[in-house]
Amino acid sequence: MKTSIFLLVSSLCLGVFSCASLGELGTSKGTIGEGAELHYTVIAPNGTYPFNLVVNDFSSSALSFDWEMNSESSGHVFMKEKEINTAVSLHNYFASGHTILEDKTSVWISKLLFAQLKNKEKVKIDIGSSVGEFEYVRKETYSFKDENGSTQSMPVFVVSDSQTNYEIWIHDHPTNRLIVKMKIDFQINLDVIKAI
Repeated sequence: MKTSIFLLVSSLCLGVFSCASLGELGTSKGTIGEGAELHYTVIAPNGTYPFNLVVNDFSSSALSFDWEMNSESSGHVFMKEKEINTAVSLHNYFASGHTILEDKTSVWISKLLFAQLKNKEKVKIDIGSSVGEFEYVRKETYSFKDENGSTQSMPVFVVSDSQTNYEIWIHDHPTNRLIVKMKIDFQINLDVIKAI
């Protein structure tokens, strides 16, 4: 009887609530899954503007989100299991429309990159405008606001390319490898997470 109840609860959890499809937010409240919103600020040579996204799918086999930038362009990005696991390139430049990424991730890094960077290996990453050799430089705590305006924090690690001084700040969690800040030929900062 106990086994039957456990199997029923497990089935409901996986099938209805997609418990395995949530990205924990470290020490902060909530998780990232379907319906979560992420609000970033982009600081670019042509100005400062918002980059907002809504998560559609967050699982080990697919990751997708709708995005809007500066109320002028919008689209949808989809990543398959292969990209989630092994991509070493980042999709950082957006054009309106539906984009299925090939050998790239966007907003999150792959499991492979996360493991290599955490292992303090030098890793070549194509960031879209160039290829840099990034390596782990330090741990930080990153602060952001939740949907109520309260300050939350999460553990991150920072990787840098010593030739360009480009930096990527990555949530230090193996199932939610979220990029929270990036300084390349533009800068992007995560301001608000409306978690589920």
